[in-house]
Amino acid sequence: MPTEKEWESAARGGLIGKKYPNTSNMDSDQANYEGSSTGGWLDSWGFAASVDSFPANNYGLYDMASNVNEWCWAGDCRADRSNSPVIRSGSWNEALERLSLSDSRKMDAEVLSYDIGFRCVIDLASVKRNGFRNSN
Repeated sequence: MPTEKEWESAARGGLIGKKYPNTSNMDSDQANYEGSSTGGWLDSWGFAASVDSFPANNYGLYDMASNVNEWCWAGDCRADRSNSPVIRSGSWNEALERLSLSDSRKMDAEVLSYDIGFRCVIDLASVKRNGFRNSN
């Protein structure tokens, strides 16, 4: 699971100063989120969309804003398990404001929800140094 710092760096895709991945103005052609103030959706999904339904960011990562919230370790140190986990990204059932790259919410680690997921991360320096080994 990434730290918040790792997640935000990946979500930005190398761009600086944007509110959302790839853009400053998000719309329903770019992300899966609750699309109107009346609680309606502007897209064709009732829940999470297929991974490649919207454009990837400049790093080739999909759904860095929207679809499902993503667990992250708070702060910038994965080894410090004393810090609380947070969720980032916003999800299919949340308003556009939750998709902002700066949005971060503390969450009890025992919370289970149909709109929270996670991304796996790998330390590339470690892979380059030690090679990738299948544990099976």
